[in-house]
Amino acid sequence: MSVLRETLTDWWRRRADNGASDYLFCAVIIGIALIVGLFVLSGKGMDTEAFLIALAKIGIVGATVALLLRWVVPPALMEVIKVAAIVAVSLAVPVGLMGLLPKPTIPPPPPAPALVHLSTNSAELLGYRLGDPLTVPECKFVQDTLQLSYLGPDGAPCFRHRANDLIGKPMELNEMVVVDRLDLERFQVFSTAMPVCIALREGRIEAVSMYVLTKSISEDKRDVVKRSLTATFAKPSANKRWILVEYRDPAKDPYYERDVWTSTGVISRLYSMVVPSVGRNHGYIHGVLVVESANGTHPFFGKEMDFRFDCPVIGPDQQDDAR
Repeated sequence: MSVLRETLTDWWRRRADNGASDYLFCAVIIGIALIVGLFVLSGKGMDTEAFLIALAKIGIVGATVALLLRWVVPPALMEVIKVAAIVAVSLAVPVGLMGLLPKPTIPPPPPAPALVHLSTNSAELLGYRLGDPLTVPECKFVQDTLQLSYLGPDGAPCFRHRANDLIGKPMELNEMVVVDRLDLERFQVFSTAMPVCIALREGRIEAVSMYVLTKSISEDKRDVVKRSLTATFAKPSANKRWILVEYRDPAKDPYYERDVWTSTGVISRLYSMVVPSVGRNHGYIHGVLVVESANGTHPFFGKEMDFRFDCPVIGPDQQDDAR
């Protein structure tokens, strides 16, 4: 301790010999301390009023300690501490009075959209339940052009084939089709919604996938969707297991994987991923509900977006089919 005291004393003496003002020097030190405190407190999510109260408390306590130890505090520093104490009290009084005023009631956030529904023996994504038949008409051409509508004449959903040579033909039993866009009025969180893709096996829904775009300024809306998926996964169930796996790309959020047993003896796997926007590019929310057989094989697979078909690619796994 003696070595440290001698070092500090020598440093203080050399600073004085250089002609630096005690008041200026102490004011700079206190200013730096206050700026550091501001960053520390703001990083903890503290609002302005709480920060001012904390700052006032620090000033009052610091001034009290300095007065108790005034025989070891340089006179110049003591004068600066007195000024800091006066400023702290001046901040504490109006802020304390503001804290006594009634605060407006902030309503809770709206309920998150129910994108996913999980039950004991079924799984549903965007209103399409696994194992159910898909009974929607084919989308009609608009004004004899190649532009397709995603809704039927009565506003009901319709489908379109992914292959142009199948246009006008009935839906096949084992096919990957594109269904209507997401109901924006129902979910009220998306700026752009790509179509929903459905994979059929023997005429029944075996896999559902979606791809949703949101603007960069709509981070709160992406959080709403993520909160919906997280809240859905958090529901306890004895026959479901919850796995959280970190995605390999550090630029992306965690990758969520959830296994759900269905009544048909298969596992419905839901993949959901929230990707933040980069620069002016759009962030997106990617969710795929894919079926796996109970014996561990993977009759269907999920991949990233395929812009040729406006949806993530999911379809039969040829290797498993061959076995």
